Amino acid sequence: KKNLRMTGATPELEAIGAPYLRMMFLTGPAMLTSFLFASSLQGAGDSRSPLILTAFINVLNAVLNWALIFGHLGLPALGVMGSALGTFTARWIGAAAALALLASGRLALRVNWGEHLWPDFGLWARMLRIGVPSALQGLVRALSGWIVVRLLAGAPDVEAVIGGNAIAEQILMLTGFIGFAAMPAGMTVVGQNMGAGRPDRAASGAWAVVKLAAGLMSVPVALYVLGAPQWVRLVGREATPEALAWGATAVRILALGEICWAINMTLAGALRGGGDTVSPLIFTVITQLVMGIGSGALIVSFTSAGPAGLWAAIVVAMYAQSAITIWWFRRGRWKTLSV
Repeated sequence: KKNLRMTGATPELEAIGAPYLRMMFLTGPAMLTSFLFASSLQGAGDSRSPLILTAFINVLNAVLNWALIFGHLGLPALGVMGSALGTFTARWIGAAAALALLASGRLALRVNWGEHLWPDFGLWARMLRIGVPSALQGLVRALSGWIVVRLLAGAPDVEAVIGGNAIAEQILMLTGFIGFAAMPAGMTVVGQNMGAGRPDRAASGAWAVVKLAAGLMSVPVALYVLGAPQWVRLVGREATPEALAWGATAVRILALGEICWAINMTLAGALRGGGDTVSPLIFTVITQLVMGIGSGALIVSFTSAGPAGLWAAIVVAMYAQSAITIWWFRRGRWKTLSV
């Protein structure tokens, strides 16, 4: 409840949201298992199996949510907690399926669980050296999103602003998969070519993924900017007119940074493929937290720009992160690192 209260949630929302969040926290290990399953196979060049498993989890999640929220298929109607229980069940079934598939021998990787009961501390140390900065980068992104909501909670029309921001986030998530797909692609291209002793091909392959991701993202960006009111009405059917207006403003502004988002995700994956996980973390802290959130907080506090100024600061930070990351990747220091 304290976390919800810090975002400006009402007591009514706290009563509904707190049990839901507790259930979501219990799915953390399951989500981690599915993520490791996908990352391991993508690193081995198999992106199809993670896609199939993710689709299975999402479909199962949708069916269970529908059944448990509204009381279909002979199941009780649990409302919000039905959504939490459905998601909990789908994610843990997905995690169990991932472990079973890895042990089956039908994939590019096979894990014999009986041979790996004793921990390899040397391997763990190497994994932590590479993985901890990446985990911290994800934490910084999550923290940035939380701070944005907290800053928006200070707006005069707080419910409409936060509602509009939530609608905009849902819309932009429709194409967020481009960045999330490009990141492991860049990581795999660089990692495999560096392993083959071809740093030149690793670099050219990474730039090819960057161009593809940016090109794919440019189409929805144009649609978002030109048709923002239509998009928010489609997604936020039950929202108030004020929330829809703020949502359209947020979509128009934040969409301008989506191409940079795709570039940043791709090059972050490429740098990780070369063994450099620290630089993406540093760039994320400097641009998203210091530049984006920091300047956005000043704009909200000391100017009349309001939420639009905060969203604009976030977009400017995305461009700055792209410029820094492109410069660093071109320097090529990642080619000399050993994993």
